[in-house]
Amino acid sequence: MSAEDAPYGLAGLANIGNTCYANSVIQALRMIPSWTALIDRADLQLNDGPHQKVFLAYQDIARTLWTKSAVKGAICRPMAFWKELREAVVGTVYDNFRSNQPQDSHEFLVYLLDQCHEALKTSLSPDASPLDRSLHAQLGGWTSPVVDCLFGWDRLTCECTGCGTQSIRYEPFNMLKVGLDSSIEGPVDLAAADRTEEEIDDYVCETCAPVRTKAILRRELWHLPKTFFYVLRRFTADGRKDSAGFHYDGAPTSFGRLFAEEAAASDGATTSYKPIATIDHMGSLHGGHYLAQAYHPVLKEWYVFDDERGEKISEPRFTVMTYIIVMSSE
Repeated sequence: MSAEDAPYGLAGLANIGNTCYANSVIQALRMIPSWTALIDRADLQLNDGPHQKVFLAYQDIARTLWTKSAVKGAICRPMAFWKELREAVVGTVYDNFRSNQPQDSHEFLVYLLDQCHEALKTSLSPDASPLDRSLHAQLGGWTSPVVDCLFGWDRLTCECTGCGTQSIRYEPFNMLKVGLDSSIEGPVDLAAADRTEEEIDDYVCETCAPVRTKAILRRELWHLPKTFFYVLRRFTADGRKDSAGFHYDGAPTSFGRLFAEEAAASDGATTSYKPIATIDHMGSLHGGHYLAQAYHPVLKEWYVFDDERGEKISEPRFTVMTYIIVMSSE
């Protein structure tokens, strides 16, 4: 086989001082076909904005990882990306990314998606529906291809137990986060257990005011994108790790029963999703290691990417190391 015909899209990423948390995210993201197309086609001009600089540096990595030279054994060295990122986070809540200390891959994923959204965002169309305007109000009235590609919506219903008055609001999310319970099998049942009704004390109801009552809060899916991130709450606020087992065989599954009844025809309500990548963590938050398992959309095979190395595997494994799963219907 000539070098020209060699399987590509298999390059690893150099570890620039405990950056495995970021490498695993970048490798998982690039296996999403719609995301890869979005990033590759985005026509953004360089200016002095930090969001644009980070985006363009990331775009360069994403494109490089899919070149014909990105064969097995090749290594991409993202020095320019880290230069831009470390300058951009100075004085922000993400200032910790400047250090060479281990960080959280979930936090990095949140940051990277936010930078892409900020770099590509536009005002919502004047022709947008009232519901779209209500939904995007949570995003400051902005939208972007990132929102279209990866964002879902929850509907939250708060019902007063005194008079039955309901208050409804919608919340955007780009990650479906769930708590761990080793006695529950499968991602849907785990998410359902995490979304049970909540009772709210001392609730201020517009109808019953000034008397304070109790209320029931229900969280239901309103929309799921074609691809979303399923995140297990592995880490507590004080840095401890929950190493509970995660029981899943990787079979395609529907999240339809988590949807609000009125959203039964919504995108995602009747769709079957399957895992196309995982971000796995071993060890502790401050002394662990990240890697990615990913389904190569061209070769139709699973690979594990561990920084500079990419190796073929027969199938993904879901274990106590599973942290983030990329679920897709593409």
